[in-house]
Amino acid sequence: MQASEEDLHKEAEFYAKRNGEAAKPLSRWQLEKNALYRKIAEEMIVYNRILIHGSALSMDQNGYLFIAPSGTGKSTHAALWRKVFKDRVLMINDDKPLVYVKHDDLRIYGTPWDGKHHLSTNMSVPLKAVCRVYRSETNHIEALNKEDTLARLLEQTYRSTDVKRVLKTLEMLNEIITEIPVYALYCNMEEDAALTAYETLRKEQSR
Repeated sequence: MQASEEDLHKEAEFYAKRNGEAAKPLSRWQLEKNALYRKIAEEMIVYNRILIHGSALSMDQNGYLFIAPSGTGKSTHAALWRKVFKDRVLMINDDKPLVYVKHDDLRIYGTPWDGKHHLSTNMSVPLKAVCRVYRSETNHIEALNKEDTLARLLEQTYRSTDVKRVLKTLEMLNEIITEIPVYALYCNMEEDAALTAYETLRKEQSR
C-alpha cells in the first residue's frame, strides 16, 4: 500500500480546507503519512475496525476514549488521568486509535498515528466507555441520549465515500452505543476533572 501523488494533492487540499489557506503547509512526509493512514482506515472497515479521532487510555486494563474536535482539551484531560492515577494509566493513542467492533466484543488499539506528542502504546484493551469532552468551569458528567451519542461519535469517525462502507460504519457505531455507555463530560483543566470522570465510569462498570 502506498500513497500516490494524487493522494498527496487531495490530502493537502483537505488540510487547507480544514485549517485555512494561511495555515503552515504540511511537509511531504506528513502528507504521505496522513494519506497512507486514510487508506488504512478505509480498508479497516472491512475488518470491523474503525478510526475514531480521540485520546484513548487504559486504566487498570480497561479502555476509555475521549472524543472532541481538535483543540477542545481531550489530550489535556487524558494528561490529567496520567497525573492523578500515575502508573495505573497507559496511553493507548492520543489521536487516531482504531476500535474493533464485533457484537459485544469492543476493543481499542494503539496505532503509530498518535498526535503531535507521539503518545501511544502497541496494545489493545476492552473499550468500556466513551466521553465527549466539553470545556466548562465546573466538572460534571452525564449520559448522552442515543441520538446525540450517534451524532457525536459520527463527527469524530473516519467516513468512507463508499456507500457500503458507510453503512457498515454506522452499524459499528450503533453496536458501540448498544454495548457501552457514552457520556458528555463537562470539565475544566484541574485534577478533579479526572476524578469526576473516573468515579462515574467506575460505578457504571460495577453495575
